Amino acid sequence: MDAMTFRVHTDLADRKVDGGDTTIVRVPERFYVDVGGQKALNVRLVGRQLRQLAEEQAAALGEKLHHAEFVITTDPAIVQSHGNMHPGCDTCETGIATALGVLRQNPAQELLVGQLFWASDEQVPMPETT
Repeated sequence: MDAMTFRVHTDLADRKVDGGDTTIVRVPERFYVDVGGQKALNVRLVGRQLRQLAEEQAAALGEKLHHAEFVITTDPAIVQSHGNMHPGCDTCETGIATALGVLRQNPAQELLVGQLFWASDEQVPMPETT
């Protein structure tokens, strides 16, 4: 399996998206549990942790979270494509290069690549009904 995708929803879905940012971190071992001798993703814990991560990062930047999309992967191409929300951004490029370096040193290391989308103060107009 190359990637697992998760989406964090908020109560601001009725607002327009107004920018965003990316986060890339190593997947912590606590995301997994042993089930009958097999490593299994603890989806309930992952969901809580991803929401917390996304909301904390949005707040740290003075933003309101519209939604977030996360991918767990070991695939450098996915890290490159999902980690590059701001082409040409030096900080983004440095983060991607660091993440790719982690994968070169340890190809089995799973990375969590998150795309965070900010909510504007403007609501999306509701379609008229007849």
